[in-house]
Amino acid sequence: MSETTGIIFQEIQHARQVWLFLLVFGIAGLIWVFAFFQLILGRPVGTRPAPNGVLIIIFIAVGILLPAAFLTNTLKTTVKEEGIYFSYFPFIMKERFIPRDEIEGYSAVKYNPLKEYGGFGVRFGAKAKAYNASGDKGVMIEVADRKDILLGSQKAEELEAAIDKIMQ
Repeated sequence: MSETTGIIFQEIQHARQVWLFLLVFGIAGLIWVFAFFQLILGRPVGTRPAPNGVLIIIFIAVGILLPAAFLTNTLKTTVKEEGIYFSYFPFIMKERFIPRDEIEGYSAVKYNPLKEYGGFGVRFGAKAKAYNASGDKGVMIEVADRKDILLGSQKAEELEAAIDKIMQ
């Protein structure tokens, strides 16, 4: 969706959990230290150090890609007359679309991301597939012939009101 015309509601969210930030960057920092000691100084860390090739792969995946994914983590939700568009960069690159005529029901909800969906991000729960960047509010959307979708939102009531507008 490159056009901005006809937008009724738009929200762009990023991960804001301090504890998650500390966890991701704490682990990445340790990997950087281990890689520095073993690959640069030639002093392997631990009693059973990983081979250099394995350490390089871990360094790239956990020391570089994981923090980059965390920093660029963006949930974008847009409501237009024809329906709801959403994407979750870097996990869902292509924008998803829920046509207005496939929406059977919706409501603003408060939920527990950890308990009900196992955390943040793109998650599969018993009730629905969840897309949540942060917080504990969103809009549950009942979709015809598909599993329900929970879109996390810091503005759940506004999102619900925007869906009200397109459903009239």
